[in-house]
Amino acid sequence: MSLEGISEAVLYARTMSTTEVVTRSSGLRGDGVHLFLLKSGALRAKAGPRGFELRRGDYFGETYGDVLFSPGLLEEAVRGVVYCIPLSHCRFLCDAWAGRVEAYYPLLRQSALLQALDVWTRLRMCCCATQRVFSRGDVVISPGDSFKGIFLVTAGMFGVLGPTAKSPRAQDSLSGRLWRRGVFGASPMQFGDNCHGELCGDEQLPGR
Repeated sequence: MSLEGISEAVLYARTMSTTEVVTRSSGLRGDGVHLFLLKSGALRAKAGPRGFELRRGDYFGETYGDVLFSPGLLEEAVRGVVYCIPLSHCRFLCDAWAGRVEAYYPLLRQSALLQALDVWTRLRMCCCATQRVFSRGDVVISPGDSFKGIFLVTAGMFGVLGPTAKSPRAQDSLSGRLWRRGVFGASPMQFGDNCHGELCGDEQLPGR
């Protein structure tokens, strides 16, 4: 978002209590007029069986044409303040998000591991996603990396390098491979407890 776009959004934004937001919005769909950005406090959204909380920096209120999602119910978990920005004055940002949803949502929808997530959460993942291209031998994740998130393989193949009894060094042993639609980065559960080594490109084709 450009500096001019940020300035416009700030100029037209106003504050509202979390209580008022819950009263006037239709769940995660908002009120159709504003983008809601939490400054403080917490809202609990019941868009799925377990629900989740929205806190400082979280936002809601935008929709994406033919991608339908449950609006859920919003409850005030902790009283706070919300910025209300007219959608007409943050259109550039919303258009950028819509472009990412169009590009990435079909990939997330096809991933079996992500089917447990509600549609709104997958839409939010699209808004935060970026595409990365790795060459053969590139290290994607090493032990101790600070990155918090997940990778979804869209092309190519990746290998998980970890130590074994015969090859104690991580770079000498291939513990597993990940192909298209594989997910990694969130937890070692996808690979098992013995696969805590580096993950790198394992094909002549670049991985994405």
